[in-house]
Amino acid sequence: MKIAIVAPTPIPFLVGGAEKFFWGLQSAINQLTPHDAELIKIPCRDQDFWPLMDAYYRCSRLDLGYFDRIITTKYPAWMMSHPAHDVYMQHTCRGVYDLYGQCGQATILPRHKSLERLTSILSSPSPGRRLLEPFFQELFALKERPDVPAGTFDFPSPLTRGVIHFLDSIALSPNCIDRYFAISENVARRNGYFPAGIDVRAIHHPTDIRGLYCRSHDYLFTASRMEDLKRIHLLIEAFRKVDADIPFKIAGTGGQEAGLRRLAEGDDRIEFLGFVSDAALIEYYAGALFVPFIPYDEDYGLITLEAMLCEKAVLTVHDAGGVTELVKDGVNGYIVQPAPDALAKAMGRMIENRDETIHMGQAARESVQHITWENTVAQLFNEPFSGSRPDTETHCLGRQRPGRKKIVVVNNFSVHQPVSGGQKRVYYLCRNLGVAADVTLVTFGTSGSNGLQCALDEGVTEICVPMSRPQEEADSALSLELKASVSDIAAIDGYALNPDYCETLRQTVQDAALVICAHPYLYRAVRSVWDGVIWLDAHNVEADMKAAILPPSKKRNAALELVRDVEQACVRDAGLVSCVSDADAKRFRQLYGELSETMIAPNGMDFKQVRFDCMLSGEALRECLGVNVPVAVFMGSNHGPNNEALKSLCDVAYQCDNIAFFVIGSVCDSLAGNGIPENIRLLGVLSESEKNVVFRAAQVALNPVTSGGGSNMKLSEYIAWRIPVLTTPFGARGFDLADGRHILVRELSDFPDAILHMTSVESRDEMAQMAAAAFDHAASIYDWSIVIAGLSEKFLSFCANRK
Repeated sequence: MKIAIVAPTPIPFLVGGAEKFFWGLQSAINQLTPHDAELIKIPCRDQDFWPLMDAYYRCSRLDLGYFDRIITTKYPAWMMSHPAHDVYMQHTCRGVYDLYGQCGQATILPRHKSLERLTSILSSPSPGRRLLEPFFQELFALKERPDVPAGTFDFPSPLTRGVIHFLDSIALSPNCIDRYFAISENVARRNGYFPAGIDVRAIHHPTDIRGLYCRSHDYLFTASRMEDLKRIHLLIEAFRKVDADIPFKIAGTGGQEAGLRRLAEGDDRIEFLGFVSDAALIEYYAGALFVPFIPYDEDYGLITLEAMLCEKAVLTVHDAGGVTELVKDGVNGYIVQPAPDALAKAMGRMIENRDETIHMGQAARESVQHITWENTVAQLFNEPFSGSRPDTETHCLGRQRPGRKKIVVVNNFSVHQPVSGGQKRVYYLCRNLGVAADVTLVTFGTSGSNGLQCALDEGVTEICVPMSRPQEEADSALSLELKASVSDIAAIDGYALNPDYCETLRQTVQDAALVICAHPYLYRAVRSVWDGVIWLDAHNVEADMKAAILPPSKKRNAALELVRDVEQACVRDAGLVSCVSDADAKRFRQLYGELSETMIAPNGMDFKQVRFDCMLSGEALRECLGVNVPVAVFMGSNHGPNNEALKSLCDVAYQCDNIAFFVIGSVCDSLAGNGIPENIRLLGVLSESEKNVVFRAAQVALNPVTSGGGSNMKLSEYIAWRIPVLTTPFGARGFDLADGRHILVRELSDFPDAILHMTSVESRDEMAQMAAAAFDHAASIYDWSIVIAGLSEKFLSFCANRK
């Protein structure tokens, strides 16, 4: 094939990691495959909006039909149209995607008469390439109009964000792209980067630097652009706390260099090297004891790979993004909190335990030996080429790696890009069980969608099978009869209407050691293809949950009996039932008699992954959000107990007219078309960066839930964001949190007074201390890695006993 690698060339031109990646990929295709590759660069000044729009427009009109296939990696190059187009994504325009929250601006398109035609195009329910010509005509015409409000085309702004999201949604549509790749799992998982429901394969590519080696272990060394996101200042602050006679050499240049030099003044151990050539970089790596590298949410991080190839352990942090895909804590480096004290402690340990650090460096080199250009192009073209490693295929989706047991988890909804509490529980269950085994999750997707097969983590795969048309029709009919969304109940027997699902499940469980039902609803599906041991992870007592939320109807009693029957069969058959609380375990015994074994796995939170993207203060954020009063936040999905809670919150809001109530999530749909208090804002489902802004602005987080089952995961998320929490007694069930020390527990009737107290100036320090105590307490017992550890231990014990 004749292949074009199409990429933007920055103005002014500079050589960075992206350019080295393009050159390396072109060289690898030409040298290691039978294909011919050309690199085509499109000039692009992407720091400014209008030059970037010119580049998007030029790319949309570029004809490369004389190539058999094109590969693009960045905006705006992927705007090109080609019948065989692959995307190997480095990143989007991050300032209007995952980093947009830092600017503190809204996401809603502005309303103004001059913008009506443009915003109408941007709001099209089915954007496609047919809209590009009228879009660009209208956009460029607005550039010269004097009546456009000032600031409309600031970069970023709500409108410029909307424009780029619109263009990327067209460019990256499954109608335009053959295959999707990403340079890391971190990029593949970022919210909004890829169309929902598509398969994205992460391929770690190698560095272009050759001759990396280890010479000695004389100093600490890091290399990075000196920008805020690289957080060199944290490394300097941490190193100054370390009592050790060892140099710290820092290579790189950038806008923060002068400030960083001032920060290091008085510490002669710290040396700034400025720009270093690749040849010099190799030598600095070679003499290092270890390499600290702590960027914020890095796409991939070649510094990590290069350090490891030089047999250097890497010190990084939990929110470093792609870096943490290569660093294994305690094996080839350390992963700690992004704080000076935690970093200083780790630095001290690595300096003091020199032999251990050197040993980790040797393990580091071994851990990245598979990242080669041979393996990269083999995965890109799905065929082995000269020099490719024979074990490349062991990381393919859905395959079991040698020496690893396999767990199959069955759930009736997808958890790819989890939003709701139920999705997050299944997602983190699978990811954390992946420490002990390879995990394959089998789920249903919406009818008519493409089947999804994606990696949730290393060795953890989700296979999402679209509902068949007969299955969807049966689901819709039952929901109509029961006057509620009941896809879970419909799946009890409805799975049999989907032959593709049945066959996928049959093949997936063939080599499994264990099958876990994430709910009881697909128990019959599992038993139709599997006669081995099953476990049940019970999110709720489903019989009680459905009895509480199903409205009166002719089929209600029959539906409840069906739920009880399948839950009873699953609970009694399960070798282990994990419950979110002692109360649920007790209730299961009341309903269904003694069980084989139970354990408590409460709802948790990934406390290490909470990202404070926005650097503005809460007060500044509230101003950006258009409020000058305290903010209270409530979050929930469109689920009966949450819907009831939101109605109760409206009553509370009427009594607190000097408080702004922000509501996040699909629970907002339950009030669509209904009158609500003026001080309630229904924000709907937000991206993580958008939610970041609201949470940072909030002074109190609310849980006015009074019904339901299991426990409310929103509590742990509120606490992870260090927001003071006010909850009902029922809403606090399943959590070991003390009233007054960690959270405030009040009846709904007392919410107004409690909210006014929590948001008062006099209570600011008290609330901050309570939120900090809640975080420290909850992180020690409710982090998912801790919650699921017991299940992982049970599984390893289970496997050992079967030998």
